[in-house]
Amino acid sequence: MIIHPAFVYVHFPKTGGMKMRDLLATIPGAEEVTSHHHDSIEARIERDPGFRVGDRTVVVGFRRLPSWLHSRYSFERQRSPHLPHDPQRLSTGWFLEADGEDGFADYYARNWASPWLVNNHQVLFVRQEHFADDFMAAFGKHLPDDWQGDLSARTNQSEPDDEAAAVIRENVSRIYESCTYWTSLEKNLYRSPR
Repeated sequence: MIIHPAFVYVHFPKTGGMKMRDLLATIPGAEEVTSHHHDSIEARIERDPGFRVGDRTVVVGFRRLPSWLHSRYSFERQRSPHLPHDPQRLSTGWFLEADGEDGFADYYARNWASPWLVNNHQVLFVRQEHFADDFMAAFGKHLPDDWQGDLSARTNQSEPDDEAAAVIRENVSRIYESCTYWTSLEKNLYRSPR
C-alpha cells in the first residue's frame, strides 16, 4: 500500500505492483507502508481502525482474468515446487497457494477491489494491458515536471507454465463463469469482449 495526500494505491497481487511501487516512489509525498504491503483497504482499516481513505482516490492494479490466473499459478508453483500443483484446477479459477491453502481468483478480486470499496469510494484501476495510459490518468498530475519514469519495463515476472496456459486457453468461458465478480469488474473496466 502506498499512501499520498491525494491517493491510496492498493497492491492487488500480480497486477504490476512492484513496478508501480518503483514508479510511485518518484512522486513527492508518496509513502510506501511496508507493513501493509498487500493490504486491501478493509484489511488496513481492520489493522488500524484510525485509518481512513477520506476523499482520496483509491488506485488498484488490475488485469484480465486469464492472464492474472496464469501469472498467479506460475508464481505459486515456482515458490512452492514441493506442493502438488494441478493446472486442471485453473479451469474453474482455483489454484494452490504456496502455503498449501486453496486460492480462488474471485477471492482476490473481492478482497482487493471489493464491492464495498468500489461502491463507496472513488476508485481508479490501472489495467496491465493499458498500463502507461492508465498510470498517467491516475498519477500524471502528481508527477514532477522533469519526471522521466519508464512505463514500459516490467518487473517481477514468473516463468510461465505451458500446461497451465493450455488449460486456461481451453477453459476461458468456464473460468469466467466461475469467477462472477471478476467477470463483472472486467466487463466494466474493459468494455470489450475478452
